Amino acid sequence: MELVETTISEHIFDLGKVEGKVEGKAEGIIEGQLSVLENLFRQGVLSEEQMKYMTAPLRQELKELTEKQRRTEPTMH
Repeated sequence: MELVETTISEHIFDLGKVEGKVEGKAEGIIEGQLSVLENLFRQGVLSEEQMKYMTAPLRQELKELTEKQRRTEPTMH
């Protein structure tokens, strides 16, 4: 029974690592998209209104990802 418990625990741990990598990758992609949109605004390609319209959902998604990440991170004592 210990082998099964260990295997399950390892699987759950590995799943957490995979989810963390995926969330980190998603976070990086969103930050990249935000950077591109902000640069387009600085170059005058997008108006401020267009930039805000396009970045608002990305910023919200980024906020949700970082909040989720904070909740799932182990606390250091």
